[in-house]
Amino acid sequence: MNTNQKSTERAFALQKYLLLHSQHSALQKHLSGISTTSPTSSTSPTRSPSRSRFSSLSSSPESNNEPFLSSPQTTNLHHRRSGSMPRHHQRPAFRTRRSSLPTVFDESILEEIEEDESKLKDINLQIKSTLTELLNCESVRSDRKYRMWVQTRLMDAEQELKNSRTKSCERRRSEDMGGMMF
Repeated sequence: MNTNQKSTERAFALQKYLLLHSQHSALQKHLSGISTTSPTSSTSPTRSPSRSRFSSLSSSPESNNEPFLSSPQTTNLHHRRSGSMPRHHQRPAFRTRRSSLPTVFDESILEEIEEDESKLKDINLQIKSTLTELLNCESVRSDRKYRMWVQTRLMDAEQELKNSRTKSCERRRSEDMGGMMF
């Protein structure tokens, strides 16, 4: 295979990845929008748990360590203003209470979420295949930085596929348990 053909294969695989990445981002955004605007419960909006680390093409993926609902900052209990009551008579800091009730979705929204998650899984499989193809290009194998970039995205895609399988398994288990209750 000549050099020009190899270069074309690499460019094609990269173009395919970029297209899949944009589809992935659009689906993620749509899923996030569904989960934050359609609940019919008293909880505040949450970030979609299936949020991806593909949000950027940069080499530093987004952190997934932030909590879904962050708690408000508490005030310092040791702070005393001059002339205020003695410490043991001061009122404790006010804490906000959050509903512990689960978010309720109607059936059509659940179907839409499942359909989008299925599309997301298909796109992730295509991304994995495309990145593997890209990784097998001689020009990528010989370029350490580019190879690391591709490998990182490949690991992200594999991790997301693993998470979607776990989520799907948990959903089926939950549905099976729901059918057992009278």
